[in-house]
Amino acid sequence: MPESFCFDKISQNQKSDIKSKEINYADFGSLGDDWISFDGEFIADEKNGYGTYFFEGNSKFSGNFAADSVDGVGTFTFGNGAPPLIGEWRNNILV
Repeated sequence: MPESFCFDKISQNQKSDIKSKEINYADFGSLGDDWISFDGEFIADEKNGYGTYFFEGNSKFSGNFAADSVDGVGTFTFGNGAPPLIGEWRNNILV
């Protein structure tokens, strides 16, 4: 019997108090509770695999997660219509 398993879920942030705050997409470690919802894969109650963070103002981040951190290739889509940023993150930091 495995100790952990992978599952998809949508997580709503009950602590969110964003008020249209600008998201620091270069350092997701500073994100804290500044997100509305997360739709993606979890292992042992941590974000692992592919997922999407949704933010105030229609911004979103879709990409890879490992051990509850943004890790791998992803796309940050700006809610204001600016061109999306496609990049690579390691342990929450844009490289």
